[in-house]
Amino acid sequence: MENDSEKISTVEYPQFNPSEEKLMKEGNNSDDRLINNLIISSNSNPPNERKNLFIVTYMGFIFMLLFSAFNTSQNMLPEIYSQKLKLSYLGNTTIMVLYIVLGSSNIIIGKVMDYLTFKRAMFIATWGYILFLAGGVIATSCEDNEDRAICSEGALVALNLIFAAIVGFLSCIIWVAQVGYVSALCDEHSKAKFFGIFWALLQFSQVLGNVLTAILLNYVSHFTYFIILLILASGSALLFLLLPHVDKPPEQGVQKPLKQKIVDFFICLQVREMQIFSIFCIFAGIIMGFYTGFLYKVIKHALPEDESDKDVNEKTAFVFICLGIFELLGGMKE
Repeated sequence: MENDSEKISTVEYPQFNPSEEKLMKEGNNSDDRLINNLIISSNSNPPNERKNLFIVTYMGFIFMLLFSAFNTSQNMLPEIYSQKLKLSYLGNTTIMVLYIVLGSSNIIIGKVMDYLTFKRAMFIATWGYILFLAGGVIATSCEDNEDRAICSEGALVALNLIFAAIVGFLSCIIWVAQVGYVSALCDEHSKAKFFGIFWALLQFSQVLGNVLTAILLNYVSHFTYFIILLILASGSALLFLLLPHVDKPPEQGVQKPLKQKIVDFFICLQVREMQIFSIFCIFAGIIMGFYTGFLYKVIKHALPEDESDKDVNEKTAFVFICLGIFELLGGMKE
C-alpha cells in the first residue's frame, strides 16, 4: 500500500463561476473566443506545478541512468557478440525479438495496466532491462570459458532471446506508465514543458552511456563492462521506489474486458491523426534499426582492417556520442 503522504494529486481542472460559463456559452465571435481562451489560460495552471516539475525532472534523471546502461548495451551488443564470441547474428536477432514483442504487446497492455499503478508498473518493468543486461553478462563470461554448458551456442541463443522477449513486453509497460505518470502531473498549459524536460534528460542517456562505453572498453573486458552497466541499471531501478504515487485519471480507472481493450486498440488505429503519426513511428523504427544493428558494420569497414576490436569499439562509441548529442538537442526544443 502507498502511504497517503507519498501521494501527489493529479491536475485539478479549472472551475468557472456562472458569469464565466455564460461568457463561454455565448462566445460565438472571434473576440469572445479570445476572451474565453484567456479565462481558461488564467485558471489552468495546476496546483503545486513547481513540485510536480521537480518530480518529472527526478523521474527523467532515473530514466537517464537506466537507459545510459540499456541504450549503450543495445548499441554495442551486435558488435561485441560478433568479436570474441563469433556470433555475428545473435546481437541483431536479440534486438529484433525485443522490438517485435514490444510492438505486439501494445494490443493487450491496456488490460495489464488495469492492475498496476503507474509507479509500480515502472518499477516492475525496469527489471526487464536488468535481465537484458544479465544476458550480456552471461554471454561475455563465455569469451574465456567456452567449455561450460551454458556457453554452448544453443544455450546462449535461447537465453538471450528469452530475455529479449521479457524486456520487450516490460518495455511496453514502462512507456505506457511513463506517459500516464507525467500526464497526471501536468495540464495542457505545462504539458510541453514537462515532457520536453523529461525527454531531454532521457536523450542525454545516449551521450552519457556512450561516453561511459568509450572509457570503459579501453580499460576493462566485455564481461566487466556489462557488470558495470548491470549495477547502474539495478541502482536506477531502486530509485523508482522514491517516486511519489499519483492517481490515475478517472477514465483510466475504468476496467474493461480484454476483448474490449483490443477492440479499442484497433479503433484507435483507424483515427486519421493516429495513422499519420504511425508513419513517423515507422520511420523512427527504421532509423533505430539502422543504428543499432548496422551502423557498427559501416564504422568497421571504414577503418583499417588491422584495427583492434578495442579501437573499433571506441570509435563506434564516439559515433553514438554524436548521435546522442543531437537527440538531446531535439529533446530540448520544447
